[in-house]
Amino acid sequence: MRGIRRSAPPRLLPHAGIHDSVADVQQWGWWSGETSAPHGLGGLVNEYAAMPSLHVGWALWSGWLLYRHARRRTVRNLGLAYPVLTTLDVVATGNHYLADAIAGAALIVFFGALQRRIRIVGRRAAAMRWGPLTAVSLATAVARYGIPGSPSHRLPPGDSP
Repeated sequence: MRGIRRSAPPRLLPHAGIHDSVADVQQWGWWSGETSAPHGLGGLVNEYAAMPSLHVGWALWSGWLLYRHARRRTVRNLGLAYPVLTTLDVVATGNHYLADAIAGAALIVFFGALQRRIRIVGRRAAAMRWGPLTAVSLATAVARYGIPGSPSHRLPPGDSP
């Protein structure tokens, strides 16, 4: 997305009226004065690449795993709250627009769904004794049976719905 159109964080816009909270703390501790990166690594950071928000994407992924695998209800609730609070934080501090946060969450949802589809096809390939899942066996499974869940999907012989 960054190659299509750059999206600077709102905190860097000079007349937007948003306080740059990063500028207040960039001299503290291990941070350097040139960017929001550790000393000597400022050249590796692109301060203008705010789209999509991987802060929110990471929080959604981590929160989902906490929700899914935690045994205690309190920890599961924290898993639900984490992406919401991260989104509020990055928008309130001017590090991202809401659209950046939505795009970051959408990336996680899209690639999570894609990974699930690949895993389903891989399991079917292994069940049919095709050996280890390779690009060729995956392509063969998709060509032969379609993508699971799609209208053109056919079950292999012997599989029940």
